[in-house]
Amino acid sequence: MARVAQESEPKAYKRIGYYGACSSLVVLFALPLVWSFVTSLKMPADANASPPNLIPSALTLENYAKLLHYGDGIFHYFSNSLIVAMLTVIGVVFLSTLAGYGFSRFSFRGKNVLFVVILITLMIPFQSILTPLFLVLRTLSLQNTLVGLALVNTTFQLPFSVFIALRIV
Repeated sequence: MARVAQESEPKAYKRIGYYGACSSLVVLFALPLVWSFVTSLKMPADANASPPNLIPSALTLENYAKLLHYGDGIFHYFSNSLIVAMLTVIGVVFLSTLAGYGFSRFSFRGKNVLFVVILITLMIPFQSILTPLFLVLRTLSLQNTLVGLALVNTTFQLPFSVFIALRIV
């Protein structure tokens, strides 16, 4: 009986250490979020104070009221982001699923070369193709549109998604 208790003690210490480390990481990652939320409830003078006030003099929802009327309204900006995200996700999932299935199930000449070319596109820095991308979007009249932005995002997400789809299928 004593032997069983001795064997479980190291496991208990490991578990306590594991949960202690996890709790510390949760606090470390949650602290900036909590700080941002509390700052959003402060008066502008308190939010801009140097050194920062840990305890605000008053809490207010004035910043959120201003946010609702900022520019075209936060809901307009949110809906734009939602549209671009949904178009990007739909395009990437559709195209990467087709490509992953094709690469995994069919054997064709140049399959390995084509897959390597897709993977090489992951190594091209975004900044190096900005000018050609701008010219293509301007030619297609997609410059400054949500569809154009979704196509750009899809283009940059597709190589990695094809690689992952190939590994899953």
